[in-house]
Amino acid sequence: MLCPDNTWTATDNHCYKKVDGVVANEAEAKTKCAALGSGSVPVTVHSDADNTELLTFFASSYDTSFYIGLEYSPAAKDWKWVDSGDTHTYHAWDNTADITGTFPCAYVKVVNTKLTDWLTNDCKQPVQSLVCQSQSKSLDNLYEQVALIKTKLDSVTCPDKTWTPQGNNCYRNIPYAVANEAEAKTKCAAMATGAVPVTIHSATDNRDLNYFHYASPDTSFYIGLEYDKFANEWLWLDSGNTHTYHPWNNTADITGALPCAYVKVV
Repeated sequence: MLCPDNTWTATDNHCYKKVDGVVANEAEAKTKCAALGSGSVPVTVHSDADNTELLTFFASSYDTSFYIGLEYSPAAKDWKWVDSGDTHTYHAWDNTADITGTFPCAYVKVVNTKLTDWLTNDCKQPVQSLVCQSQSKSLDNLYEQVALIKTKLDSVTCPDKTWTPQGNNCYRNIPYAVANEAEAKTKCAAMATGAVPVTIHSATDNRDLNYFHYASPDTSFYIGLEYDKFANEWLWLDSGNTHTYHPWNNTADITGALPCAYVKVV
């Protein structure tokens, strides 16, 4: 398993990092994990295998407590993982935990090197430490990605060599600040016929864009998605179609009050 650097601990499927010191609340836990880069979030536990890995990670630890990346979604009326947005099909709730959503954040204690079952609080309570997990890739996965990229390079024609073919699209990253969404559209249009801020119509497009940004520094950019007040819907700039694929952040206001969309790379 490949981790961001040697300060992380690699397990079969994850990279973990424990940071000692009191964390004031769940928001601070997410912020501090995100600051570590590589898509880091408070640790998530999707399966028995994940739980076993976490137990192994804490085998020699002293007593502590930490938030896990699980939040109650009032819209879904269920608990969702912060790394995937999926509802929690695996759960190890303590039988005293209030999981109705009244206390919408989850945390775990380590007592005598053992993890307790999951507990809940109001997201505003301090915990004793921070445990983050980062995105990690096995060598096999990296080899598969290289092979896939080579195949795409052989099959996609881009305007010129300053563009990167990826999947069914050609991408180009210009590493300087853009004042606003209008400038983003203008600068894209000036680069090539039909060029627009990047659009993401499917999970495949999202994967291709992740590959394109795999080794990129932290940044942010507009995507080609705008709210149309007449259609009362979000439309893609390249096609005018409504967005049937939409991995919105759960904090995003998608009512149209803020009619432009952007993405961060962290």
